[in-house]
Amino acid sequence: MKRWHILPLLLAGLAAMTISLDRKSASYAGAFTDWDGYVLAIGADLRVYRRLTGMRDLPMSRDMSEAAYRMHQLAVVHRGKGWLFQPGAYTDHRDFAFAGHSMKSGTVTESRVPGIAWDSSHFSRWPLWLTSFELADRPAYYRSLRNGLARQFEQVVLVPPGPQFRTYRLTNYMDGRNGLFRWNGLAKESYGPYQLSGTFVYGWWTALDTPGIRTAYAHLSENLPFSPSEYDAFFGPFNWMSNAQASHLARLAALPADAQPTPEDLAFWRVYEAPLLKQSPCSDGGGPRGSRVQDAQYELMMPMHVAFRHNIPAWKAAFAAHFAQLSDCDTAKLPRLDELHYLYFVTRFMVLAAQAGQPELVPDAVRQTVERRLSALWKGQSEVISNEGWGEPRFGDFRSYLEWKFKFNYNKRYE
Repeated sequence: MKRWHILPLLLAGLAAMTISLDRKSASYAGAFTDWDGYVLAIGADLRVYRRLTGMRDLPMSRDMSEAAYRMHQLAVVHRGKGWLFQPGAYTDHRDFAFAGHSMKSGTVTESRVPGIAWDSSHFSRWPLWLTSFELADRPAYYRSLRNGLARQFEQVVLVPPGPQFRTYRLTNYMDGRNGLFRWNGLAKESYGPYQLSGTFVYGWWTALDTPGIRTAYAHLSENLPFSPSEYDAFFGPFNWMSNAQASHLARLAALPADAQPTPEDLAFWRVYEAPLLKQSPCSDGGGPRGSRVQDAQYELMMPMHVAFRHNIPAWKAAFAAHFAQLSDCDTAKLPRLDELHYLYFVTRFMVLAAQAGQPELVPDAVRQTVERRLSALWKGQSEVISNEGWGEPRFGDFRSYLEWKFKFNYNKRYE
């Protein structure tokens, strides 16, 4: 049979599959994920870097900018002066299955919440992603989203000090709900109310650039270290970060524009972060506590931004030396989400260096390595990247996968 006879059958089959998924699948089938956000933010950063260094735009970059815009147009739901991203998409997901409960108990039964928002932990990436998108394309649109997210965060998610706790914490969900997250029947391994606050310490929320958020970081840094009971109430199972590291990162996040890191922070850099940067970017693990690539990216993102914002030559040189190793390794060997975390770490460095007028910190081989890998992820590879276990079709590239998601979500109404 000739190809043009097969094509209508294939299109009809895809349409039928889309209808079937819409009616019968779990809420999260076809939902946008952090994988999508990372890929599109990496593409945005590369577009900005090429622009700042006088290189022509790539068709892939333009396509990715358009995809990022379409994703937000479909998934952002405005609530008052803030907004949520595809609320209700993860109602059926097991991590959210007990969101209606606020007490840890071995007898807890499922309590799903229709319209539940993303958890505040995973959503902590959005402030930086929006920064990347805003620099790459449609700045007024993304600036309005960044301002709206700041209002949502400060007014709904960020909980000020009070009788129950002496410094700032976060609700577990971006809509202000504070129920259980990832309940598995074991209280010590699941997140109770406020126990996703640990990700706040990484400092990514400072990308929203408001006095209120900087004040929260300053207050947190002044109220560390925590007692054991306070530590558990804040971090919960997210319990690998020391009080010393939490204090260090909170101080960096709150650092005024006209100040420099304290001697204590410089010492912490020497004993922890500088050695971490000496490890190969291809290793999965290798931190002082055997951290994975994802963890290293979270821990080092704030110090990297401080290095450029406050012009600390030794810190910038350490990051440059680390990323210079990239062309000697194959990031495709990393677990896929680890790779995406790491590639975004690289492109954030590239943009910061170009903005500082120091593109020489980025060897051209590093740019080429990242662009080749992103092209493989965007245009096609042998490994399946879609969530077949969620009932999604098989896709081996983000371009067609996202195009399917756009069609699948076009008439979907998030509540």
